[in-house]
Amino acid sequence: LTASRPVRLAFGPDACGGGPRAARVACRAHLKKSELNACRVAALREMCEARGLSTDGLKPVLVERLLENQASAVADAESSPVASAASAASAASAASVASAASAASVASTTSTTSTTSAQPAKPGEAPVERATAAAQRQKYTVTWLGTSSGAPTSRRNVSSMALRLDDSNVVLVDCGEGTRNQMRAARIKPAHVSHIFITHLHGDHCFGIAGMLLAIMDGRRGTDREKEPVYIHGPPELHRLVAASCKAAQMTLTMPVIVTGFALDPRKEVLPPRAVIPNEENYLVALQGPDQKTDASKKQIQRLEALQRAYEQGSDQIVQSGLTWSVDVLLETFKIRVTSAQLQHRMPCWGYVFENVEDGRKMVLLGDTCNSEAIARAAMNCDVLSHEATYKVGMEDKARIATHSTSAQAGSFAGRIRAKALVLTHFSARYDQVDKYKKMFVKAREKGMSVSDMQSSNVSILKEEAKEAAGDGVNVYLANDYYRYEVR
Repeated sequence: LTASRPVRLAFGPDACGGGPRAARVACRAHLKKSELNACRVAALREMCEARGLSTDGLKPVLVERLLENQASAVADAESSPVASAASAASAASAASVASAASAASVASTTSTTSTTSAQPAKPGEAPVERATAAAQRQKYTVTWLGTSSGAPTSRRNVSSMALRLDDSNVVLVDCGEGTRNQMRAARIKPAHVSHIFITHLHGDHCFGIAGMLLAIMDGRRGTDREKEPVYIHGPPELHRLVAASCKAAQMTLTMPVIVTGFALDPRKEVLPPRAVIPNEENYLVALQGPDQKTDASKKQIQRLEALQRAYEQGSDQIVQSGLTWSVDVLLETFKIRVTSAQLQHRMPCWGYVFENVEDGRKMVLLGDTCNSEAIARAAMNCDVLSHEATYKVGMEDKARIATHSTSAQAGSFAGRIRAKALVLTHFSARYDQVDKYKKMFVKAREKGMSVSDMQSSNVSILKEEAKEAAGDGVNVYLANDYYRYEVR
């Protein structure tokens, strides 16, 4: 297990009721239903993963899956001495995992999905990772730091995603309030953040920038990265928000902070007035026109000028397919091309495509949207798509008014761009992620309703709706805070 899929273990001292109970339970060759029921969902999923079982489903499903696997293993052991050896190896592997779990204290549950698998092990042997070129190259890890829509809940923080490019470079997409704390819980060092990409200026996506800059400066103090710049990209008004935050907090910048806004009119590529903040020489701002400006005809320039005027007047009719803004993130051994394009929302909004220019691996991380077609061309054939799913099917009218997406719209777009995987996020607070499954089943029986009816308030129904809309070629996942997806 550890050879093929390094996973942050979730059954530490607080993962299961009664302290490190999950670790003790996982060590045992014989699992008892009562002990499994006492474990939290995260611990049960880790046990399933350690045994090579699916981690989907609610708590009762996970418990039954573990018990069925145990019964099957016992039956095989009784009929085959070779199977008995394999069962013993499996138990030893589970014990190893549990031992590591009991030594690790994890503040928050983290789920991981990986695109790399391991070779089947011979009886009595540990899994061996395939010796392929894909397994040797740099992996990228997307961590969802906040998955709530609009405001934080007791279970979810507001929007932010962290894309780890290598061991010392992290890129953020959105930075809602509390993102710096979410990063600490996810064990991502703020000092590693080199770029921040903001999708739009609703507070739940950008009000954590000032705190993040402080965390980055604190983390880099006294290191060789102390003077390394941080690049912030997003809507053209972004520099005003960052400057106002720094000025109000009397923040002294110890590193260059370079804020670049995406403008529609290429003629707007001028430096706005310098902000009056402490150590202001470290605060640089600029506007960047679309990539298409270099070969634009006079008619195209006039169209962009008209769009810019409409933008400044607050029009929501400015989203144009075919316009992109590109940024290169240069690392020691490779380059990531970041292509941004507009999304349809009730205020100007951008989505981001991160692509390794050498091998074509592609991660698409979007903000709020009710129509993502403008970024479809750049996002085609991506390895993973993060798309909002604020509402479920049947709430299309509300989604249209709020300019958000339903789960089916997210799934349909994933199928349209032939994404390998779709991760849903930005859930309305009306959808709860199921610690209350017992009450749900009790209410279903008392009211004579089916379980599926009661699950309508559960975020899991969004996954099923997105799956149906996406088609068979797309794997669909639900993000919770600290969920991780690896692209190898």
